[in-house]
Amino acid sequence: MSGSERRTTGALRGRAALVTGGSRGIGAAVVRRLAADGAAVAVNYRIQAERLAAEIDTAGGHAITVQGDVAVAEEIHQVVETAAGDSAGSTSSSATPGSSTSAAWPS
Repeated sequence: MSGSERRTTGALRGRAALVTGGSRGIGAAVVRRLAADGAAVAVNYRIQAERLAAEIDTAGGHAITVQGDVAVAEEIHQVVETAAGDSAGSTSSSATPGSSTSAAWPS
């Protein structure tokens, strides 16, 4: 099912999810499903995820990107902090560990 054909159940509306490795493959499929079910999704990536976040936003969902390597202990904390800070409701569409940007997330 393509992004425009995806049915939204709304079962996760008002919830936020952080998906590590969410920019491609199985992780991207998980991001798409969570978004289709109404969750705001933070897509953690090492290499490019903006296209996926834009796809989710265009389909009526909400996604932000959070760059970081979860194989590096110091970056795990930053990824979670950034996504959690973003879910509190700041206002951009992309974030890098150590920055504080995002779109309005559910509280």
